[in-house]
Amino acid sequence: MAQKKLVEGLNQQKNKIISILSHDVASPLNSLSGLLHLLAKGQVDEKEFRPFLNQIGDQLKNVSGLLHGLVRWSRSQMEGFVTEKKSIDLPAHLESHLKLFQPLATEKNLVLKIKTESPLVIFADEEMIRIAIRSLISNAIKFGIPETEILIDSFLNSSGRAVVCVSNKGIPIPENLRNKLFTYEMSSTEGTAGERGTGLGLAMAAFFVRFNEGEIFLESSDDEDQTTFRIELPVGEIKSVD
Repeated sequence: MAQKKLVEGLNQQKNKIISILSHDVASPLNSLSGLLHLLAKGQVDEKEFRPFLNQIGDQLKNVSGLLHGLVRWSRSQMEGFVTEKKSIDLPAHLESHLKLFQPLATEKNLVLKIKTESPLVIFADEEMIRIAIRSLISNAIKFGIPETEILIDSFLNSSGRAVVCVSNKGIPIPENLRNKLFTYEMSSTEGTAGERGTGLGLAMAAFFVRFNEGEIFLESSDDEDQTTFRIELPVGEIKSVD
C-alpha cells in the first residue's frame, strides 16, 4: 500500500511537471518564435518590433525563473537537499518583483503597489523565497479583477518575524478549496481573463517557505472579494545584507 501511494505521488508530480513544460514554458516561447519569424520574413519592420522587446525580455525572465524554480523544486524532492541561506534586503527583493510583473499587471488593467517597512532583512534561501513570492504575485494577477489594486506589503510583526502580504480584489476562494491550496492535490482554475495554469505554484510556494522555517497563510472569506496570502519568515542581521 505504501509503495502504491509513493508511485501515485510520483506520477502526480510527473504530470504536474509535464503540464508546466507544455503550457507555462511552451506558450511564451511559441509567442516569441512567432514574432521572430515575422521579423525574419520582413512582415514586421524593426520599428514596429521594438515595442515588443521589453515584453519579450519579461517573458524570457519569467520562463527562466520558472525553469529554475522547477529544477530546485524537483531537487528538493530528493534526499540531501540543502538551503543556501543568507541575509536578504526584503524591500529591495520585493522591488525586483514589481519591475518584473508590472507589464503583466498593466495588461490586465491592474495597479501593482508595494508598501515596505525599511530596513527589514530576512534570513533565507533567496531563490526559494523569490519563487514563493513570484508565485503569490502571479496568482494575485491571475485572479485579480481589472481596475483594482494588488498590494505587496512587508513589515515586522509583534513576534519579531518578517511578514510579506500579497492582497488582491478578485474571485473569492471557495471554502472547500482552501485546505487544498498549498498541496499537490489542487487543480488549476481559470483566472479573470481565462488564464490557465498548473495548480502547482502555491504548493511550491508553501514548500519553499516552510523549508526556510517560515509559515504561509490564507485570509479569505465568501463575503468579501479581497484575498490575502501572508508569509512569515525569520529575520536576519541588517549588517549582513549582501
